Amino acid sequence: MSRHNHRDHPGAWTAGELAGKEPVSYPLSAVAVSELLSSAIQVRASGSTLQQTHARDYHAPALTAELESIRHELMHGRGLAVVSALPVTGHELSVLEAMYWGLGLQLGTPVSQSVMGDVLGYVTDVTDKERNVRPYRARNALRLHTDFADLSGLFCIRPAKTGGESRVVSTLAIHDEMARRRPDLLELLYRGYHFHRLGEQAKHEPNITSHRVPIFSQANGHVSCRYSRAYIMEAEAASGDVLSGDEKDALDLFDEIAYREDMRASFMLAPGEVLFMNSYTTLHTRSAFEDWEDASEKRLLLRLWLAANEPRPVVPEVAVYSGNPNGIPIRGAGDPAGFERVATAGYS
Repeated sequence: MSRHNHRDHPGAWTAGELAGKEPVSYPLSAVAVSELLSSAIQVRASGSTLQQTHARDYHAPALTAELESIRHELMHGRGLAVVSALPVTGHELSVLEAMYWGLGLQLGTPVSQSVMGDVLGYVTDVTDKERNVRPYRARNALRLHTDFADLSGLFCIRPAKTGGESRVVSTLAIHDEMARRRPDLLELLYRGYHFHRLGEQAKHEPNITSHRVPIFSQANGHVSCRYSRAYIMEAEAASGDVLSGDEKDALDLFDEIAYREDMRASFMLAPGEVLFMNSYTTLHTRSAFEDWEDASEKRLLLRLWLAANEPRPVVPEVAVYSGNPNGIPIRGAGDPAGFERVATAGYS
């Protein structure tokens, strides 16, 4: 089958077009920052929780206007944007959280990132206190993956002592390279794979998806990607349903292309910068890091998963949980199982 080519689409970039963060950097104006900060302070003073707060609680007309170009970049352009100039020094963490929350509300609705219902994630190393943690809460390198939401964001509060570099890759560029080299293997990625839910499924759901989750799919002319190899390999191991040689070759070729240096943009996020990504067009990861010994100086980023206000059209099969492509169902009690087995794979 002939697949759509993205040669002229800005989202099909490589390192030649996007070597670092400068081409997708969007510094907010002093007026927009002032609006956001003052609204965040008022939100915290009101006593409302972040989840009780709505976009209308942030009186920020300048910010709203400036975010239109960022929204277009995320949904129709290169699929990522680095929003900068947020004030970090001298403000309590609760105010920084409220600022970030208000920024996210301009783009979408925050969704759950785990069965515990956490909608604001803390990306920091906690392995000195907890054993069975999501890989993003450790210091090891992660593998390239997409998150379970339309958009994902990372707000840098404090960088690590060394390392922790962000790396992003265009899924549309991978798609076109596979179409050129091995269209037969690309078709297997369109057919999809069963995903293991790693214990984060709703109570009525089985551990492994009954349907195949397509790595690549098309809806209304838009090609989208959902990828986390660890979920696929865990499903194979748990079910005993061994992947065929061609199915493995398709995943291997995807990885080979994705990890090429000429395909990725790499950069460090500085304090006050937020990286927003379209999860259907952008793979992301981060390098291993060495942290500071002082707990007050340890690396800290805040994470949001967002259901976009203007979502990308996708096929229903991309949903891994409860028929919803955004977020993980809230169960409210008990630790998710399966993370310890795949922690070194660094899927998210």
